[in-house]
Amino acid sequence: MPLPSLQALRGFLIDSPSAGKLRAYRDGAILIESGKILDAGEFERLAFLPETQGVIWQQSPDSVLIPGMIDTHTHLPQYPAVGRQEASGAQWRDRHIRPLEQNFTPPIAAEQAPGFYQALARHGTTLAAIYTTSDEDSCQRCFEAAEAFGLRVILGKTETAAQSGRRTDSTHETGRRLARSWHGRDGGRLEYALTLSGIASGQAEGFRSLARIAQESECYVQAHLTETISASSPAPDFFPDVQSAVAQLDLIGLLGAKTLLGNAFALTDGEINRLADRGCIVTHCPTANVFLRNGLLPYTKLQAAGVKLTLGSDVAAGPDLNLWRVMRGMIDTQVVRSLLDSEIPVPTSADAFYLATLGAATALGKSAQIGSFEPGKDADLVVLDLAAIHPRGRHPNLTADLSAEEIISLLVHRGGPDATRETWVRGRRVYSAPPPVLL
Repeated sequence: MPLPSLQALRGFLIDSPSAGKLRAYRDGAILIESGKILDAGEFERLAFLPETQGVIWQQSPDSVLIPGMIDTHTHLPQYPAVGRQEASGAQWRDRHIRPLEQNFTPPIAAEQAPGFYQALARHGTTLAAIYTTSDEDSCQRCFEAAEAFGLRVILGKTETAAQSGRRTDSTHETGRRLARSWHGRDGGRLEYALTLSGIASGQAEGFRSLARIAQESECYVQAHLTETISASSPAPDFFPDVQSAVAQLDLIGLLGAKTLLGNAFALTDGEINRLADRGCIVTHCPTANVFLRNGLLPYTKLQAAGVKLTLGSDVAAGPDLNLWRVMRGMIDTQVVRSLLDSEIPVPTSADAFYLATLGAATALGKSAQIGSFEPGKDADLVVLDLAAIHPRGRHPNLTADLSAEEIISLLVHRGGPDATRETWVRGRRVYSAPPPVLL
C-alpha cells in the first residue's frame, strides 16, 4: 500500500542530538513524506507552511514523540522463556533455553517470529539485533517474517567453532548464503549478522572462514563476550600464546566497527583498549546481567576508554523487551557501583535515552538514517501516551509544567508497552495500540 503524500504528527517532540543532551518542542510537529522526515520543529511554524495547508494532523494533547528505539542484543527463540528465573544460570539454560533452541524448527520460527516482532514494536523498538539458532531454514523464516512485518532487523543464524577445516567451511557456507540473500535487503532495512557461539571454548580458529564471509559481505558480526566471569579466560587450544577471546577474535579478523559484543562486563584494561582501538560495539544488558546474577558492567570505564556502547534486552536472560527498563537498569547498575566507589559517576536518564536512540544508531553506522528527528532521515518514531505512565493519569494540560528531562525520567523509570500508542518505521505504522476495552 503506498504511503500518503504527506503525513503530519503533532505532540511533545523529544530527541537526543548528542550524549546526555535533549532537544524538545513542547508543541512540536513532524512532517513525513515518502517515508522520510520532511521537517520537524515547532507546530506553529510547520502549520503555516504551504505544503501543510489542508493536511489532516494526527494529534493528542498527551502524546510524546520520540525516535524509534534500538535493541542491539536479543534472542528470538528464547522469548517464550522470559521471566522464568532459576537458582542458577546453568539450570535456567538447561531447563528452558536449550529445549526452545533445539526445537526452533522452520514451522515454529514462522509461527513465533511475527509475534516477536509485534512485541518489539509494542515496546517502541524499531531496530533489533537478533540471535536465532544454527538452523538455516529457521533463520530464513525469521527474515521472511521481518520483511513482511516492516521492522528493521540485524539477524543471523548461530555459527559454532566446534568444527574445523573443510567441515567448518561447509557448515559456514549456510551463513554465506543467508548473507548474500538478506544483507542490505529493502534498502538496508534487513541486514545479516554472522552470529558466533563458543568463542570462549578455545576453538576460535574455526571462525576463520566466517571472517572471510564478513569481509566479502560487509555484514555485522555478533557474539557474547565474557557473559560470565568464568568465560573471560578461554583455554587457548588453537593459540597457545593468546590468553583471551578478545585477542583470538582480533587475530582471526573478527573485531571491527560492525562487531557487536553482548554483556562484556569481565574485561581487562588491555581488552577494553583493544575493543576501543578496533571500533567494536559493546552492548550493555543490565537487566539480563542482574537476572542471571552474573555481574555489573563498568560502564563509565568502557566509556572513558572510547568503546562504543549500546543497550540490549538480551531476552530471555533479560526478563522482557522493554528498553525503558533496560535504561533504568543501566542507571541502577552504576548507582550500585557508585555506592562501592564514590568516584564512579552515575549516568542520567538523558544519557540512557541517547544510548537507546541516536547513540545506538551512531554505533551501528546509521546516524545519517535514523536515531533523531533531522530532516532527510527515515521516519522511525514512537508515539507515546504520557497519561499512561503519569501519576495523574488523564488530566488537562498534562505536559504544561513538565520539562523534557522530567518526561524522559518518567519514561525511563515508569515506561513500558502500555505507553506505546504507535510505532513507525520509514513512515509506516508497524504497530497501533488496540482501543481500550469498555466494560
